[in-house]
Amino acid sequence: PHLEHLCLYNSLIKSDQWDESIIKPSELKDIDKLTKLKSLGLCSQLDGADIARMKLLNTLTGLKLKKIQNLPALLQCLNSHPQLTELTLVKVPLNKQSLELLKKCRYIKKLTIMEGEISPDDAISFSKIKTLSSLRITSKWNEAEKNRVKSALKTLKLELSTYRTGQYY
Repeated sequence: PHLEHLCLYNSLIKSDQWDESIIKPSELKDIDKLTKLKSLGLCSQLDGADIARMKLLNTLTGLKLKKIQNLPALLQCLNSHPQLTELTLVKVPLNKQSLELLKKCRYIKKLTIMEGEISPDDAISFSKIKTLSSLRITSKWNEAEKNRVKSALKTLKLELSTYRTGQYY
């Protein structure tokens, strides 16, 4: 059997001190050799441009990112990888450029955003991703904001939850 799923951060427990493997950009070349991987979770302040250069993106179906920088550099290349249909972003800065590029990702079916500091309007705008069938967002929205998003995105499998310190993902 081959390793199919690798996550270098603990996706179950929220802890800023103990849940992330320290990985350097130079070490991505070793991860790139794990050609049987179907999903990969990366963290530790890696740069989106370094991840975008990985050959593994040609075969992955899922990508989980925590605290990476320069997300636009990675999002710009995602349309070259039609098999990559699941994207998880945890504590990844989502500025206007990132959100616009994310909406242009043609193949994303399942999108998860945790602690992404996005607005309800940003979430509603994900309806522009034609292939999107599932959206999960952990935020600090109030109930009225959550209800507005639910009402606007009725065709999606939608999970909205409120982030709390120490929360299990």
